[in-house]
Amino acid sequence: MPPAGAGASGRGAAVPVGTRLLEAVAVGAASGALGAAALAPLRWSGAGALVAGANGVISGWRGVYDWRRATGWAGAALDATWGILGTAAGLAVHAASARSGGYLPELSERRGRHVYRRGWAPRRGFAFAAGNVITNAGDPARPRRRALVERHETLHVWQQRLFGPVFPAVYVLWAVGGALTGTAVWLVRREPDLYRVVERHAYYHNPFERWAYAADGNWPPPALRRPTPSG
Repeated sequence: MPPAGAGASGRGAAVPVGTRLLEAVAVGAASGALGAAALAPLRWSGAGALVAGANGVISGWRGVYDWRRATGWAGAALDATWGILGTAAGLAVHAASARSGGYLPELSERRGRHVYRRGWAPRRGFAFAAGNVITNAGDPARPRRRALVERHETLHVWQQRLFGPVFPAVYVLWAVGGALTGTAVWLVRREPDLYRVVERHAYYHNPFERWAYAADGNWPPPALRRPTPSG
């Protein structure tokens, strides 16, 4: 297992630089063309080419797409087209996590995702997926953290690919609506912890999160479980 901070990719010793460079150029060019075509109806071809092309270069260099499987081709195509909004967010997270994130090639190569041990995340202690980028994965030697990446966070990667712009719209609207609902519930029921009530409605009951927690075999999560009476 390569060390957590092993540069941009752990396949340098196994794959010649020329091969990595060829894949980066090929995937970058193909993705850029797809991105330009996808956003042409909005007259944003340049932005589409830039975002999709940059992701293609990074992903090709790091060898994240598995070209032997249909899911590898589908992931690359969706990242450059329907899921390009998530891809753009992923590029920002790449930039924020590049120096101190601790890239994990053993969880990334031919897996259709980029995984960082640490990196930027909106909530401390929580793993996070933006496009095809997963941060705050933790120690991959711990089975629970590895399962979190493989099941929960990778499902989020595919949710963003399959639902495209619908994903962030639903996620944000649910968070706002959940915050309002949670506050109303707190006011009516007078529960002691406003933050926990809002978190329950705005985050845990978000349909995308509930789906991911269930896929991970972790529904309901510990934060929603009632304590078992002792004695």
